Amino acid sequence: MLRVAALLPFLLLSPAAWPCTTFLLPGGRHVLGKNYDYDVGFGQVVINRRGLEKSAVPIIPGAQPVHWRSHYASITFNQYGIEFPQGGMNERGLAVEIMWLPESRYPAPGSLPVVNELQWIQLLLDTCSDVPEAIVRAREITLVPVYARVHYLACDQTGRCAAFEYLDGKLVITPPERMVVNVLTNSTHAASLAALRRHRGFGGRQPLPSDLSSLSRFVRAASLAREPVGAHPVARAFAILNSTAITSQNRWRIVYDLDNLQVFFRTDRSPRVKSLSLRTYADSCRKPALAADMNAKVEGDIGNLLRPVTRQAELKLIEDSLVHLAGKLPPGTGRQLVEHALSFGCRVP
Repeated sequence: MLRVAALLPFLLLSPAAWPCTTFLLPGGRHVLGKNYDYDVGFGQVVINRRGLEKSAVPIIPGAQPVHWRSHYASITFNQYGIEFPQGGMNERGLAVEIMWLPESRYPAPGSLPVVNELQWIQLLLDTCSDVPEAIVRAREITLVPVYARVHYLACDQTGRCAAFEYLDGKLVITPPERMVVNVLTNSTHAASLAALRRHRGFGGRQPLPSDLSSLSRFVRAASLAREPVGAHPVARAFAILNSTAITSQNRWRIVYDLDNLQVFFRTDRSPRVKSLSLRTYADSCRKPALAADMNAKVEGDIGNLLRPVTRQAELKLIEDSLVHLAGKLPPGTGRQLVEHALSFGCRVP
């Protein structure tokens, strides 16, 4: 068993609040927005390939890690190296994003194979073409608690979204037909909807809130997202991200154009908007994985910055992202994560 199993809890150490916001704009063009509010902002945008045989990092003795093959290429945003994304979108237009949820309580490992918080995202992007398939897949695995308490929002090209939460030891899925609004912050979806219904426009009398608490961000994002989008949905999504960002912690602002398979993003270190098209670069595992620095001081399409992933570059990214935990990790943490991610074999006929 890889020693990585003992290291994962440290990788997901977070402050008391991880105040992220994710939402889907309604309408003919499906655009998903995500604020990543955290204490460090190092990261890379990665083109993940089809045809790789993958496995989850072993977590605990006796539990069977998930094994799978990547059927779809994807574009992801990664802070701890390839295969451990914070969010992304695959070539079928399915996007999966992660947010902190203090109420999360995970089930004990049982007969189902297990996966950690970040590889859960990559697994769904690799194997699911839409939200209904993601719901089926999520029920076939167990998310093992390593440290982070999180929940997820997944949306697809049809405009369907679902929330995935682990509450009281059970997987709780809010399917598309019960998603009153396609928004998620840092409260349970049920609690968020209860708060929403107290506000004007959603059945209540309270005015639109202006503070940055989880429930207020949920209400504001829901209200702003249902206003007319106009001819520029990507710009509209960035405007909503501006309204819901925790400025002191906001590291990344990401917009996914699910219909056109494009991503647009800006970071605190490089505020000019960059873009990348998955349609242009999706490929099989016969070619190397490609990555580019999210914080590059450029604007517009960054396809020319993509480079083959190397051990040295991956190790530097992980070490930079973990610098705030210096002295708290066993030696070799970064190298073991890199070796696990680079050990996957190519299985293209």
